[in-house]
Amino acid sequence: MTENEFNGVVKSIFNLADHYFLLEKHQHPTKLLIDINALADKIRLNMNPHQKLIFLTIVLKLIKFNKQENNTHLDRALFCIAEIFSYNMEQTHSIKKMFSDGELEPVDYADSILLTNQAPDYTKVIDGLKVIYNPNFTFKIWVKNIKSVNNMLFKILEYNDPESGTGIKAGDVLAFETSLQGLLEEHHVNLNLLSSKIISNVSAIPRIEIEPTERSPRIILNSSENRIEIEGISMINHPLNFFTPVFYWLEKIKETKPPHLSLHINLNFFNTYTSKIILKILQKAVEMESEDCKVKYYWYHEEDDEEIKEAGEHYASIINRQFTFISTVPSNLISA
Repeated sequence: MTENEFNGVVKSIFNLADHYFLLEKHQHPTKLLIDINALADKIRLNMNPHQKLIFLTIVLKLIKFNKQENNTHLDRALFCIAEIFSYNMEQTHSIKKMFSDGELEPVDYADSILLTNQAPDYTKVIDGLKVIYNPNFTFKIWVKNIKSVNNMLFKILEYNDPESGTGIKAGDVLAFETSLQGLLEEHHVNLNLLSSKIISNVSAIPRIEIEPTERSPRIILNSSENRIEIEGISMINHPLNFFTPVFYWLEKIKETKPPHLSLHINLNFFNTYTSKIILKILQKAVEMESEDCKVKYYWYHEEDDEEIKEAGEHYASIINRQFTFISTVPSNLISA
C-alpha cells in the first residue's frame, strides 16, 4: 500500500466520522457499521499488521474525540474491524483499555516496557515489566506489545516539553508513526531497542528496605555493602511476586561484578512456598561465584529452635556451601 493509498483510507474514515459521529442523533448506526466494516474488509489484504494497528487506533481516537465510548454500535464496529484484522477479543479489549484507563494495573504490564526519566523503585517492580531509564528523557512512556513486538502501542504517561513540535501530549495512545519516531530518536531510543526489551543499566539504589507485615518478612537490599537481609516470618501463598525485587536486585548487582556478597537469612518461620523461593535465592547467589564474587552465607536461628537450624543445614547441603550459623535470642535484629 502506497502512502497516498493509506492517506486515502484515513480520509475515508474521517469522512465517515464527519457524517455519522458528529450528528446529534444517530439516525443510521447500522449503515455506519456496514460502511466501516466494508472499508476494513476491503483494505485488510493490502495492509501490514502495523498499518492495521494504526487503523484501529484512529477509529478509537475518533470514538474518544467525539465522546462516543458508550455507543454500542461503534463498539460493535470496533470489534468487527479487529476480528477482520485477526485480533482476538482479549487483544482488542487491551487496545481499548489503553485509551480509556488512566491508572495502570499489574495485569496491564504483562509483556510491556516503561521508558522513564525517574530511577525505578525496585521495591515496586512489577513482574514482567521491563524498564529503560534515561535521566535526559523529558517524558515517561508505557509501551504495550499487541500480538508481537512489531505491533506496539505507546501510551504517553507524562510529557512536558512546550517547545516540541510533535503535537504529542500526556494521555495520547499512538502506534509507531512519524511524530513518535521523531520523539524517540531525539532521545536516542530506537525501535530495535524496544523490540529486544533490553533492561537498561540503571545505577543501583544504595539501600532498599521492604517493610515487614504479619505475613511477610523485612527485606533489606544494600548495594553499597553488597548485602541482602531477610528477617521475620514468611507465610505468603504466592511469594514469587513479593520476592521479585530481590531477584531483580541480584541481576543488577551481578552486572557490576562485585568482589563480594553476603546473604543474611533470619526467618523465625516460613511456609513451603517460601522454602522454594529461598532455595532459588541461594542458587542465584551461587551463580555469582562464577563471576569471581566471594559469597558468604549467614543463617540465623533462635537458641532453642532446632527446626530452623536444621532447615539451614539442609540448604547448605543442597547448594554444597558452608553456612555461618548464628544463634540469636528472640526478636534479635540482624547485626552481623
